[in-house]
Amino acid sequence: MSAIEPAPQKRPLKGLTLEQMRDLMRDLGEKPFRGEQLFRWIYREDAASFEEMTNVSKSFRRDLESEFELPRAEVVKQQESVDGTKKILLQFPDGARVESVLIPEPKRLTICISTQVGCSLTCTFCRTGTMKLERNLAAWEIVEEVQAMQRTYPDRPITNVVFMGMGEPMMNYDNTLQATRILTEDLGQNFSTRRVTVSTSGIIPEMTRFGQQSECSLAVSLHATDEATRSRLMPINKKYSLAELLRTCGKYPLPNRKRITFQYILIDGVNDSLADAKRLRGLVGSLKSQVNLIQFNPYAESDFRPTPEERIREFQKVLLDGKIPTILRKHRGRDILAACGQLKDIESHTGV
Repeated sequence: MSAIEPAPQKRPLKGLTLEQMRDLMRDLGEKPFRGEQLFRWIYREDAASFEEMTNVSKSFRRDLESEFELPRAEVVKQQESVDGTKKILLQFPDGARVESVLIPEPKRLTICISTQVGCSLTCTFCRTGTMKLERNLAAWEIVEEVQAMQRTYPDRPITNVVFMGMGEPMMNYDNTLQATRILTEDLGQNFSTRRVTVSTSGIIPEMTRFGQQSECSLAVSLHATDEATRSRLMPINKKYSLAELLRTCGKYPLPNRKRITFQYILIDGVNDSLADAKRLRGLVGSLKSQVNLIQFNPYAESDFRPTPEERIREFQKVLLDGKIPTILRKHRGRDILAACGQLKDIESHTGV
């Protein structure tokens, strides 16, 4: 008896930009407009199967079904905070898991998405940094976070996407860039580039490329005003120094009316003195920027403490006196470990 041949593995028809979808249709002997139809069905209509694509011929749907698949992530767990913030734990087909967070506000609905399973940067204030890096997310998996969250909570459309979840987006550069292009494509989910923000701890080469290749917004995690403190908090500073990072920010191409956002987590007794505030004012005062101040979000594994709110307001006043737009970010979802720096999937099934 001959051995049974395994079924050929299907390719995901997700994660392609519109142009790549058109090119694929040409390779399959189809007209490029078929790519536009499929792109709409996958990203705007969130089709779960080829059978739903009713303006595509049955024979072509059968051909697609034989060669391609439309993979989805499974929502393993849902949590809701007392403040309305929602967190989901997603599992991808290989068992890898990440967390995504939905933050409701009166005039917008923001999703915070991940780009890696775990993280390699070991920032000392970040719970995700206590994990090992397992793997990068593919472009389709990053976009699927948005789609899965919208499916799970369909009452309001998501308006803003921030790449500030698990992982360092610039260390998964190609997939991150691909995902931003898919999310902002008119025929798909059609997010404005102003409403898509990619965060980085300061991976300078890729950050520079991003400025050349994308009009999406950039957020830079600063978190200290001197080299020694930043190296203590963020070991990546030993490779890409604070001084070099700020020089790069000064050259970063910014479209009209856009600013670089500097994120600054305030940790009691570490980086929150008035001297720190004055140094920060001097560092970013000449740049086209705004500062987001974030109170440290505590978790069991950390000895750090949040800066008291009164001192945060004093810190903010120093920056405002220097004419630097400065926002106090409200902590959201602390009770479900969904706030900034608290994400940590401890149940990955990849075996890595």
